[in-house]
Amino acid sequence: MSNNFSDAIAYKIHKAVFVMDKVADFSLQNKLDLTLSQFFILMAVDRNPNVTQIEIAKFLELTQAAVSRQIEVLRNKKLISITQNERNRRENILHPTPLGQKLFKQASKILDETFGNLYEIMNEKEKENLEKSLDKLLFSVCGKKRNIDC
Repeated sequence: MSNNFSDAIAYKIHKAVFVMDKVADFSLQNKLDLTLSQFFILMAVDRNPNVTQIEIAKFLELTQAAVSRQIEVLRNKKLISITQNERNRRENILHPTPLGQKLFKQASKILDETFGNLYEIMNEKEKENLEKSLDKLLFSVCGKKRNIDC
């Protein structure tokens, strides 16, 4: 194992995630005019109708301002609708529109194809081992009640 950070496992994982996010973002923007950040918000809304902006910000580990900007874009594209929470007027509740649900399914399919193509270099056993290793790593970081939100 090298002491050089650029050869370290943590750096390689970071670099792989960074590049894969760029590939996913490019693919979604090119085919659907949707960013990866917008996709994640659309996913949260599609899977949790009546979710709040605050819940999305916490889930995605983004600022409320960043989420608010993306939500406004999604609303203008008619992919989500926003209603005010009757119990807390400062809180917005998000709902997927039929168009938003349709676009989310299309985007999910595009990402499945995109990542499927990226993973073609690995055989099934390698994919299985990678998934198990990442699960172990995530448990090591998140599963021991550390002061890190996972």
